[in-house]
Order: sequence, then C-alpha cells, then structure tokens
Amino acid sequence: MDIDPTRACWVFIEDGIIKERQEFLPVNWGNITNLYLSENDLDYLKSLGWYKVTPRYSSYDNKTSRIQHYEYSIEGDNVFEINIVVPRAEADMQERYDLFMSDLRKERDKRLAETDWTQLQDVKDSHTDTWNNSWATYRNSLRNITNSFNNYSDIGEIIWPIKPNSGV
Repeated sequence: MDIDPTRACWVFIEDGIIKERQEFLPVNWGNITNLYLSENDLDYLKSLGWYKVTPRYSSYDNKTSRIQHYEYSIEGDNVFEINIVVPRAEADMQERYDLFMSDLRKERDKRLAETDWTQLQDVKDSHTDTWNNSWATYRNSLRNITNSFNNYSDIGEIIWPIKPNSGV
C-alpha cells in the first residue's frame, strides 16, 4: 500500500510498485510524446505501466473526522485510492467552532444593523405597539442566536428568525 497526502488520477507502476502519481497523464513521458492523448486507451496505457485510479472512499462525519491522507492499493489490474479518515483533534474542532461562531456573529450583527432604523424614537412613535414588539422580538432573537451553539458538536444549520413585515 502506497501513502500520499494528495490525490492522484493516474499512477505509473513498475515491478508492482507505484513510481509516479499524476493528476493528469504527462504530455511527454519516456520516449513517448503526447501520452495524454491516449487517456481513453486504457489497454495501451496499462501496457506502458500507467493505470487510472479508481476512488474507494469510506464515508465520514466532517464535524468529527477528517481525511488524513490517501493510500493507493494495487489489486490485479486495478489501482484504488482509499481515503484514510481520522478523528479530529479537540483543538481542530475548537478552531472550527470558533470560526463558525465568528461568522455567525458577523451575520447576526449585519442583520441587526439593517434593522437599527426600527428602534429610532420617531419611527417607534409612528407605529403600533404590535409593530414595535414584533421588531423588538426579532432583534432579541437575533441577539440570542449564538446561545443555540454551545460547543463544536452543536454546529449545524442556522435557523434565522423571520424578519417582520416593515409596514412602513
């Protein structure tokens, strides 16, 4: 099994060992020019030692795991790329949570700023208590939205409060 942190679509095998990994077939290789033009002739490429890589990935939860690297397995005339999944470190998960919360606060602050006008005294005086209360409730819900996400395991879809009808 061959280990690589990056992915490949083509590999060159010699004596049962992967010698080269490429995203694309090389234009020139050895004494062959325009090798890349042969990408649909798999039998010809295999005769030269070039094999198309077939992904064989295991599923994982991106919140709690990550791909550490890829391994390549030669099985007969096939080469498989296998993703090696490892648990995320606590620090990595905390960093993702901090970034998520920062983005959440920025969007929340933007939505609050867009509705600041509803809190001006002359605007409030010209509307009903129901109108004023609906905007106060909306803005309070925005301020409290960060309370829904206490740690990295809570990160998920954000359900934003619905903005009241401005009725201006």
